[in-house]
Amino acid sequence: MRFIGMGYGWSTTSSAFLLLGLLLISLSAQAQSVIDEQIRQLEADLLQINQNQQNIYQQFQMVQELRRNELQQQEEITSIPPMGTYPQTGASPELGSAKMSDFLPEVTIGGSPPSYEEMVRKKQDRQKRIREYSSDLDRLHTQYQELETEKRILMEQITDLRRSKQQQLTQ
Repeated sequence: MRFIGMGYGWSTTSSAFLLLGLLLISLSAQAQSVIDEQIRQLEADLLQINQNQQNIYQQFQMVQELRRNELQQQEEITSIPPMGTYPQTGASPELGSAKMSDFLPEVTIGGSPPSYEEMVRKKQDRQKRIREYSSDLDRLHTQYQELETEKRILMEQITDLRRSKQQQLTQ
């Protein structure tokens, strides 16, 4: 009878250890599942940040091109040589067969040249647009850099979670 009691005691202890082992495995699996879900969420956030960065970069390129176009138009207007500096017509070695009309701004036939006030207003409008484009470029660059910082933080979090998951698996 005593032998049967010892066997019963061993069986109860074994069952307790077995249940404890299964519980630990279950908790470990749940912890890994939670870590996997966190990693998936961080990766989704990272993908969203990458898409936002791509959109900002495209906006940056468009604004940069608009600004470049305005600057080019401004240079074309200001690069007209002042009065009295036009070359002589005729064939000179350095000018080829340049004519006076090659150096003058285009005027619409039948129309009148723009007034001084209108030219000044257009110049001011162009300068205002250039300043706005420059401001937009600065703003977009700052947004891009902020997203880059967020991206680095998320990548570090993902790396830490993967490292902790790996440590759990090896324990």
